[in-house]
Amino acid sequence: MRVAREAHKLREEGHLGLAREDSVRTLLFVVDAQKDFCLPDGALFVAGQSGSGAVDDTRRLVRFIHDHLGDLTSIDCTLDTHQAHQIFFTPFWHSPDGEDVEPFQQITPDDIRQRRIEPRPELAAALDLPDPEWLRSYCLHYARSLEDTGRHRLTLWPLHCLLGSPGHDLVPALQEARLLHAWARFADNHLEIKGLDPLTESYSVFGPEVDRTHDGRPLNPTNEAYLERLLGFDRILVAGQAASHCVRFSITDLIEQAAARDIAIAPRLTILRDCTSAVTVRDPNGRLLVDHTPEVEDWLAELESQGAVVADSTDDLFA
Repeated sequence: MRVAREAHKLREEGHLGLAREDSVRTLLFVVDAQKDFCLPDGALFVAGQSGSGAVDDTRRLVRFIHDHLGDLTSIDCTLDTHQAHQIFFTPFWHSPDGEDVEPFQQITPDDIRQRRIEPRPELAAALDLPDPEWLRSYCLHYARSLEDTGRHRLTLWPLHCLLGSPGHDLVPALQEARLLHAWARFADNHLEIKGLDPLTESYSVFGPEVDRTHDGRPLNPTNEAYLERLLGFDRILVAGQAASHCVRFSITDLIEQAAARDIAIAPRLTILRDCTSAVTVRDPNGRLLVDHTPEVEDWLAELESQGAVVADSTDDLFA
């Protein structure tokens, strides 16, 4: 109730108008700002090069919301949402001798073809699939399809954002800020779930990484309804985690799917570069083993070439 009372006070003082009356409709689009990604003890903390990436990003993002309550028409947050059996989780797989596999392993088509790693056969029945051999054939098709796109290989991630777990929640400070905005401006602040299909990844909120099985069965379709929502905004500010994965792929898909409708949406985009970080992996001594930051920098440069703005949250964005 504290946040609701604060919102009521802001309305009574006349500091904020109604969101529906905005002459320029501005969306703050926040990707996967959840505890498992944004807190140091989260299952898949996005540390970035600094080691405190997502913590700092979230602090800046929350401050940005409070500073610009009257400039934001809506604040949408996506929620990476998984269940026990997912193709990118380690319990989905086992080694030839039946042993568990480790997180961050990348699986190639040859690994599956040569049976260096296999999906657990019991999952065929658990997921109501035809049989274990169908599942193995699908996994081979999946790994091959990922490589064909050129975006990435199948990576096994630590268990994260499990539906019903604390790690699935939005970071509390962000949750408070989006509720304050919603109540103060009577704004339509939306939550969009992604990632529930056990047989495909959904880095992007707009569609799965692979959309059909090896025998032609459709998986999750393109998220047309949410695409329509975003196309209704004049300006879209982008933040969240991780810049190298779910943020990048969501925005890439948004641009491509808008272009398929003859809409050039990149000029409407502003990426808040100080409110998003890349995935990094460190060894026990803190040495960087994997750093996706250079990929993010290349992507941001490409976005700018398409007319998007890359800025900091402290820049004068509403002059």
